[in-house]
Parts: sequence; C-alpha cells; structure tokens
Amino acid sequence: MNFKKYLWDMKIFLFAWVLFVGITLLLIWIYPGFSLNWDFTWYFLALEFILFLLLIGWSYLKKRDYYKGLKNLQANLDTSLVDDFSTNEEKFVLETLENIQETYNLAAQEGKVKQLEYQDYLDTWVHEIKIPLAAISLIQENIKEDIPETRYYQVENELGKINDYVEQVLYFSRLDSFAKDYVIHEYSMEKIVKENVKTFVNYFLEKHLSIQMSGEDFTVLTDEKWLGFIFRQILANSIKYTPPEGKITIHFQKGDTYDDLVIEDNGIGILPEDLPRIFAKGFTGENGRNEQKSTGLGLFLAKNLTEKLSHEILVSSTFGQGTRVTLRFFHLDDLALEN
Repeated sequence: MNFKKYLWDMKIFLFAWVLFVGITLLLIWIYPGFSLNWDFTWYFLALEFILFLLLIGWSYLKKRDYYKGLKNLQANLDTSLVDDFSTNEEKFVLETLENIQETYNLAAQEGKVKQLEYQDYLDTWVHEIKIPLAAISLIQENIKEDIPETRYYQVENELGKINDYVEQVLYFSRLDSFAKDYVIHEYSMEKIVKENVKTFVNYFLEKHLSIQMSGEDFTVLTDEKWLGFIFRQILANSIKYTPPEGKITIHFQKGDTYDDLVIEDNGIGILPEDLPRIFAKGFTGENGRNEQKSTGLGLFLAKNLTEKLSHEILVSSTFGQGTRVTLRFFHLDDLALEN
C-alpha cells in the first residue's frame, strides 16, 4: 500500500479532526466575553494540521514493512514473509491470514487427491470399456458374411464412433499431464495424414464422400500420436457435417516461415455467431444440437493440444457452403525466434 492510498484510508480521522476543531472554535466564538485573535488562530491551526500529517506519515512508515510483507504473502502464500507486527490489529490480521492459508492448503491438497482419483478412474474406465469394444469388433468380424455389407459398415462405423468418444475422454483426462506423455521428432506430414485417413475409409464409403489430396509433402517437428489425434478430430467433423456425395480436400502448403495443412469440405458450414466459440469446452453450436449430436470436446481438445505442441489451428467457414481448417506448423528457426 502506497502513502496516497494510506492517506485516503485516514480520511475519517482527518474529517474527525476538522469537525473537532470546528466545534471547539464555535464554542469559543460564542462564549460570552471571550475574543479570538484570528491571526494567531489560523497560524495555530496550520501548525496543528502539519503535525497531524506528520503523525500520519510516521504511522505509515511504521507500517510500511508490514504492508510489504502482506503483499509478498499475497503473491507467495507464505505467512513467514510477514515477520513483524506492532499492533494487536496487525497481529489479528496476520493470524486470520494464517488460518485462511491453512484452510486453502488443506482444500488444495484434497482437490489434488480427488483429481488424481478422478484421473485413475478415467484411465481405468477407458481400459475396461475397450475390452468389450474389442470383443464386439471380433464378433462383428465373425458375422461379416452373415449380414448385408451396408449393415456391416453401419455397425463398424458406430463402433468407430464409440471408440472416438472413448479416445476423447482419454486425451481430455491427460491434458494436464501432457508434458509427461509426448515425444518430439520430425515426421512426414503426408505419412501422418494418410495413416489417419485410412481409419475413416468406411465413413467415406457409407456417405459416398470423395477425398482429394494435393500439394507437396513437408516434414513437421511434432508428436505423431497427439498430432494424429488432432487431425482425426478435424477430419471427423468434416465427415460428420458434409452431406452425402460431398467432397473433402486436404492440401499440403509449404511456406517460408511455416507450413500449412488445410482440410476443407463443402459441408453445411458454421453459423457466424457460433464461429468464435467453436473451441470452447462443451460448445456444440447450432449444428451440434440440430444436425448431429456432438460432445463439444473434439475441437476443444484439438485447440489445446495444438497449442501445447507449439502449432496453430485456424478455422474459417461460410454457412451453407463449407468449412476450412488450417493446421499451421512453424519452422524450427522461426519458432525459436518467437520464443
């Protein structure tokens, strides 16, 4: 707290002093037979006012170190930083802060324990649910010849959607521990794209969608697993919101300071009022509520993971015409300059 703020807090005492002096002068003035020497009175009041300000200044200097300690306490949550108090009021404030800090520490510890328990639960849940999903996939393979091909692809696609949702939960639970679970290497962007496009073959067949790739391959410094997940979230959205017989294009675009991977579709597009919020957690927008049921996690995870990998994701869309998503990969030298 600086002196100006401290002086403002002392305004009640200044007001009380002025009121007291005013009442005193009024009583002396109306007292019968007593005359005031106004020159002497003004001189005395000025001197008294100066002494009053000096007293406030001395009080502030006395408390300044205490205030600095409180400021450090606010930044570091360590009551040992306030090691001196001169009044019972200051002692009371410090004891109150110590109690608050102790309560906060206990709550933070409990929250950390619960978060770890929640993390363990999610990891266990994902592991357990993958077992019956794998069993269902085996059963599906065994009855492949007994059901129509279209029905087979429908079942396989629905199982794929379940696996995608399970994967979203897994990646969402690991957002906070991302730094412990990534390995950065150079990879071919085209190789990553093709490997992940293969997992959507049945979706393309079911909706009779066409896919086209163009441009020159480039290498990217990234984590293959996490980037693959990001790409799948984007491609899944393109497939979901592109009508049958639609088209999805993937373009590799090399630049001087960065390279772009552009995924573009001619689907239903995104409403202008929804576009600024598409990366918000749980936000599904008009399309997610009406056209297709959505969790609102895919793009949220894609955005967060992209930033953690020091890449960038950009989205533009025209409602009723399609959506364009760009994954931008900065060159190593330029990325080092930015950091």
